[in-house]
Amino acid sequence: MWYFDLQITCTVVTAAIAVWYSSQKAVSLDHIFLSDPDDNTTISTSLALILPLISSVGLLLMVYYDFVAQIALLTSLVTAATGLYLLSGSLIPPGHDLSRFSMMNILRITVITTLEVSWLITGAWVLNNVMALGICVTSILFIRLNHLKTTSLLLAGLFLYDIFWVFLSPYVFASNMMVDAASKSAENPSVAAAEMLHVPVSWIAYRLSPPAKFEFPPMVLGLGDVVIPGAVVAYCLRVDTKWGTRYFRVSFFGYLFGLISTMYIADIFNAAQPALLYIVPSLLGSIVYRAHKRGELKQLLKESTDEMIALPVITKTS
Repeated sequence: MWYFDLQITCTVVTAAIAVWYSSQKAVSLDHIFLSDPDDNTTISTSLALILPLISSVGLLLMVYYDFVAQIALLTSLVTAATGLYLLSGSLIPPGHDLSRFSMMNILRITVITTLEVSWLITGAWVLNNVMALGICVTSILFIRLNHLKTTSLLLAGLFLYDIFWVFLSPYVFASNMMVDAASKSAENPSVAAAEMLHVPVSWIAYRLSPPAKFEFPPMVLGLGDVVIPGAVVAYCLRVDTKWGTRYFRVSFFGYLFGLISTMYIADIFNAAQPALLYIVPSLLGSIVYRAHKRGELKQLLKESTDEMIALPVITKTS
């Protein structure tokens, strides 16, 4: 039975905003990466094949070694700040001076710093989601997909990765490693700072989990289920900018359908679900189906978006 659930709705809307904005921002900055001969942001086929293995190693290190969680926590502060800086720039009305030392720029940096310090002190889930949104923006910007073949291999590998670590890892490690990694916490660096300054620490969250997920208690969505699909949606937008097609919208709504399915199934069975189990068929299937219907599937599998020639705009004449 399908029904309205506030936590599910908030999770889906937040993920949708993150994917929509981040993909648009990533494509708008493509010219910067394409002009760099040493561009290391484009995912190659070989990297797409080994990325699930790299992610698996990272997951195990996160669970078994506390210092990895500590590094992830500190790294997330920088990553989130970068994304929030880009996001805040889009929210400022045109006409304002955004140069490095302008008052508006100083104000946005101050607001971002205040948000991050507030999260470090309180660990509030609302602030966690703000941080997670910033991480999504930065991650989608630096995970650049430009070929359907590479995209398909990456999604297929992560599809199997998600299924193994959620459903099968309890039989191998006697514990759900995906859940363990998501709930892993690290020592809050603000506690040590407060102790050095002789400030009471009783009101500071002693341990924090890296903001690698959106939280609307009790609903949790890992950022991997937002960032990777977001990079795929951004790829579709790159195709649209060359061909004037609508792969972007098809992929975006395909992602939402898979995500909503995940949320409701997790809620109905009251158990963690590998989101990519539902998102990958919905997302990739929608892209392949549209490409097949338009007779463009072979061309998409053959050409990268960097090689595509922009199709001329055809206008009707009376």
